Amino acid sequence: RSELDSYSENGSALAALTYGGLTVNDDSLVAGFRGSYDLPLGALTLTPSLRLEQRRTHSRAADQSVAYADMPTGVYTLKHVSDSSDFTTGGIGFLLRMGMSFTVDIEYTYTTGSGTFRTETARALLRATF
Repeated sequence: RSELDSYSENGSALAALTYGGLTVNDDSLVAGFRGSYDLPLGALTLTPSLRLEQRRTHSRAADQSVAYADMPTGVYTLKHVSDSSDFTTGGIGFLLRMGMSFTVDIEYTYTTGSGTFRTETARALLRATF
């Protein structure tokens, strides 16, 4: 659920806009799995991981009013239509532990969705305790 309060722009009275409040409700359903396995390598432990996730998001319709700040009676309505989107995320990662004091964590994920939505993420993390 997202809520936006009403808002009036500052600046030139001829160009300033006033926006009405807006509430949008979204629902998501997510299913997936994440698996990993520890591989002991002497003093090191390597943990490869695999992730797969499916997400369906539904946004409900909402209307927002917009008017010129100097003409509040000339109201326009912006219509946000109901929409559903599907996203699939896959990822692979590796965690390398060296004793109890040092770890290296690397993960790559790729997400594709309805339409032309695509995103890639690469993450690397170094941890050392003192």
